[in-house]
Amino acid sequence: MKRTLALLLALMLLLGACAEEQDGERIIRLQTDPPTYLRYNETTDYWDLYDETGKIDSNYYINEFGEEGAPHVVLHGNAYGYLSADGRWVFEPQFNLANSFREGFASVRKEENGPWDYISEDGGWLVQPVFDSAFWFSEGLACV
Repeated sequence: MKRTLALLLALMLLLGACAEEQDGERIIRLQTDPPTYLRYNETTDYWDLYDETGKIDSNYYINEFGEEGAPHVVLHGNAYGYLSADGRWVFEPQFNLANSFREGFASVRKEENGPWDYISEDGGWLVQPVFDSAFWFSEGLACV
């Protein structure tokens, strides 16, 4: 029970670093040119993308679980990507499946039924996609 409460507290702190409150709304400012931001839509439970002229896209789902400070998994349409806590795309949505980061790495798959690979939090690839399966890292090791 204590571990669950500690995990929930860490999650709330991470989301606080990623999203800010503006006029009672949750906003994530993206580091893009021109400037864009994601605004949480309570009705749909998704985030909508805006620029200075208004809404330009919708239906971004942000997985709010994962290690503190690690990029969040973002689902847009049928593709997953990763957004850092400071609003920078580590990987724009391009993956068929994507898992949360553990120990600095996340397992991803680009194509349905394709091979798995690991990516790093800085946007690099661990190896070329070759694995039939790829699970989270734990104590420096991962089951593949």
